[in-house]
Amino acid sequence: MDTEPDRIHTRQRDELLKTGRAWLAPAGLFFAFQKYLETLPWGAHALDTRRLPEALRVDSHRLSEQELADWLNAARIANSPRVGVYWSAFEPVLLIETEWALKRLNWLADFHPQGLFLFGLELEQGKWTPHFEDWLHYDGRSSYTATR
Repeated sequence: MDTEPDRIHTRQRDELLKTGRAWLAPAGLFFAFQKYLETLPWGAHALDTRRLPEALRVDSHRLSEQELADWLNAARIANSPRVGVYWSAFEPVLLIETEWALKRLNWLADFHPQGLFLFGLELEQGKWTPHFEDWLHYDGRSSYTATR
């Protein structure tokens, strides 16, 4: 997930910001999430879910549309009112309402076809606080991994 965004992706991101569907996260949140990702166990090309007992993986090709929606809604991230959307080291994190994001993961992944991470955000004492341990990874094709 470390390729430069092309112009079409930048236009999509800008449209999300202009329509009020998304808010730009502070740069510190971007760097903090990158640091968190470094703490996760990685294999050659993906997260090593065998070393993440709190994470489950599913292939959407094996599920109906409703089963996938149910699986996503059972992930811890679904309990957060907002999520941070992280595409790569070259793109800013956007803050989006969770329900909206979970229903449009394919569209968000089209924004960066190598996949994306979502992480939870909770409003605590009037401030949006990240909960990086509540995350979901979508590879942009069919594989979803999320903490439960």
